[in-house]
Amino acid sequence: MKTIYTKLLFIVILFLTYSSSLIFAFPSDTIKSIPFTENWGSGSFSTNNWTFPDGQSNWFLATTSGLPAPCARFMGIPWLTNYSFSLLSPWFDATQLTCDYVYLDFDLRVDKIQETGNEKFRAEVDLPSSSEMLLATNNSYEFNCEAGYWHHYHINLAKAIKTLFRLRFIAYGENSANISGWYIDNIMVTSKQKPPRNFSIGENGQCGVSSCTALLTWSPPKCGVNAQTIEFIYDDGHAEEGAAGWSGSDCSFGNKFELSPGNTGFLVSFSAWFFKNPNQTGDDMLTVDVYDSTRVLIGSSEWFKPDTGWITVQASNIPFEGTFYAMIRWENIQGITNWLGYDINGPYSSNYWDYWLMGSSWTTPANLSGCEDGIFLLRATAIVPAKKKQSMEPDSTVILGYNIYKADGYENDNFIRINNSPVPDTTYSDYIDCMARYYVTTVFTSGESDPSAKLQAGCNAVGIHSAPDPVTVIIDPNPAFAKVEVSSNYIINEIKITDLFGKLLQTVGNLTDKKITLDVSGLTNGIYMVNLRTFKGVNVTKLIVLH
Repeated sequence: MKTIYTKLLFIVILFLTYSSSLIFAFPSDTIKSIPFTENWGSGSFSTNNWTFPDGQSNWFLATTSGLPAPCARFMGIPWLTNYSFSLLSPWFDATQLTCDYVYLDFDLRVDKIQETGNEKFRAEVDLPSSSEMLLATNNSYEFNCEAGYWHHYHINLAKAIKTLFRLRFIAYGENSANISGWYIDNIMVTSKQKPPRNFSIGENGQCGVSSCTALLTWSPPKCGVNAQTIEFIYDDGHAEEGAAGWSGSDCSFGNKFELSPGNTGFLVSFSAWFFKNPNQTGDDMLTVDVYDSTRVLIGSSEWFKPDTGWITVQASNIPFEGTFYAMIRWENIQGITNWLGYDINGPYSSNYWDYWLMGSSWTTPANLSGCEDGIFLLRATAIVPAKKKQSMEPDSTVILGYNIYKADGYENDNFIRINNSPVPDTTYSDYIDCMARYYVTTVFTSGESDPSAKLQAGCNAVGIHSAPDPVTVIIDPNPAFAKVEVSSNYIINEIKITDLFGKLLQTVGNLTDKKITLDVSGLTNGIYMVNLRTFKGVNVTKLIVLH
């Protein structure tokens, strides 16, 4: 699809009206992808379709000069007066760079004979409807180049996004006898995806007295398609039976997640419900294996040890497309083990989506003697592209979420990622020991962006001018059953509830009161973080839910 789109766009370009200085006459098979590097190592201008719309004149490849040699050179000999000769690049395809910066890098040098300032060099970018100057310099002293000195340029091609473009390097002036030559080398066109915007940190608490909490907030980059988090649940939350691996076995139990081919994304975690076997004698270390629709293994979760109740297991962005299988593996367990919950009366219990894998043999437990139809209490959480408006323009940019990096102390640059999977929200709370530094990156389907600004968070130490007017929060009741009352000493603007990993579960905004009632009946039993924002700052407080 991308190739067809590029060729169609190029045909449209050929029929647009341009100024007489622009020439658009190259077939679409000369279009180059990004990243692109030209170090002239091929020894020929034609290898990468460089051309000379004004005539080649004094342009040639210098085999003994460069950084390193060879390089492109415009010679002052034979002498030229009132001249202008361009070196024109191939076309570059940036039609699908919807959330990127595009950069041009190159090295430039001039060997001067006379510092007249009248022998000039200019770099331009040709766009579908215009031409924009990127650099203009000359052979005067202000160029700050002695003979043999190279100057590196790094230029953001801000307008060369979602389109085709090309580069034009022009040597021109009054009398080429004033220079020995212009040299250009190491031309690179690269792209880098955009980091989050408006990164900021709020702090709450005091060192040595109360917990010090940093609340990180940021805005998405202006681009692309955001993602959403979806949990695939087939059980009714209650286990009537169970299944487990047995002594010396290498077997797996799990579910087939029946999805249409259009459902794609990345698996970030699994939840499973276990019975604690009071007679357990084995070392119950398990993992979740993921298979595609053809039952080929495509990834596995981290190892975990089960107990009675729900267990959440992290996965490292395992990609899926359409149907997949998630199978909990007991690997050569010795002794009696815990049991994986089995739902026999839920809405999906008769779909035959439950599976048992022994070696390479797959079967559904309902086909085994003495087993009832059912579904295992195994759930999958995925990050998938959010629905977007229909558009003729292809868009390969999908934002999966954000990564948070942390370094302790004032000047420590040893940043470590602290989230297990991309955070889909634009806030994150974290406990610190008085002082920490952070930055945030955007995670795309195609990679990770540059860092945001690096910011420092810190709470006041005991006895050192504590922050005036701290934001206080009271949650009642806590533990909570169905509804809680959240009150503060300042007017509350927004309340967000996250789990301990920073995943956003509930948001209430546009608030104008000091006391708010929240319904938490939809939350499962566990510990959560209540992030409260006021005009005076933020407060992050623990909430325990027990039904």
